[in-house]
Amino acid sequence: FEEFKEFYTNKNKENIDIDLDSHIKYDYWIIEFNEGSSLIEKDYTGQRLTKELLDEIREIDEKIRLHNKTLGEDEYGQMTDKWEGYSKFYFNHIVDGKIVDYYKIGIGDGNEINQRDFEFLYEQIGKSQIELNQIIEENKIDEKIISIDQIEDRLFDVLVKDKVLENEIIKARENLGNNTLASFNSVFQREYAKIMREVADKQGNLPDDMKSIDKVKELGIRIENRYREYLNNSLKNNIEDDKEILSIKVGDIVRTEDNKYLKIKNISSGYDNNHNQITYYSYDAYFDKDLKLFSHSFKGS
Repeated sequence: FEEFKEFYTNKNKENIDIDLDSHIKYDYWIIEFNEGSSLIEKDYTGQRLTKELLDEIREIDEKIRLHNKTLGEDEYGQMTDKWEGYSKFYFNHIVDGKIVDYYKIGIGDGNEINQRDFEFLYEQIGKSQIELNQIIEENKIDEKIISIDQIEDRLFDVLVKDKVLENEIIKARENLGNNTLASFNSVFQREYAKIMREVADKQGNLPDDMKSIDKVKELGIRIENRYREYLNNSLKNNIEDDKEILSIKVGDIVRTEDNKYLKIKNISSGYDNNHNQITYYSYDAYFDKDLKLFSHSFKGS
């Protein structure tokens, strides 16, 4: 809860109506340095981070991912001598000439995996103030907040919609073989800090329990338990679906969601963008040649 403590300490010292021009002038991010790669054509060290520069880095991220996926792997998913891996980019947050924060991204993992990291940096540098204002307007808290309990459902909904967090947890559980929630706490703290800033900016102050670290921890535990239950139910449903799919064999006749019948004629394997193995099914359609079984997993021949 360091982010929470740092924010509230600074909030006591600063006027909420801070001069925006002054804030922008002395508050910015730079690229401390970046690791090299044959696919990275220049050195970004020392450059001030802007929307345009971050757009460029995102393009490099996706370019390296596609290179690794197409040339860096063979047909069995094994690395070839053309595998580039990823390159770390390190960012420093400068305020009044001092480094107050830092961030790093593994460029080459791809935009899907790095989505939350890029969103964070875009938010920091003001990707588009108009877009950000629209987002704030759409999600702002209309009611007066007098208790921390009033923000619980909103925080829970934000975490449930964070599919990057969900994928990180699922992958961590596969690697560790336990029920870890991986980076849940850090994401919770960051999202709580966002709502806390919003409440403080709108109301001029915070309810007492939103300033209490103990109350914030209690809220975190409640939401963690709700999220764990949500995730376990979601994974349970996926497992049931997987069991049904894994039982399918060549020659089986299966019914689709809209009650059409297809005969499976071939089963093959492949990998998705996150290097997870996927099974593909081709089929002879009895009624609709273009129909796809369970649209998320099946494809026509």
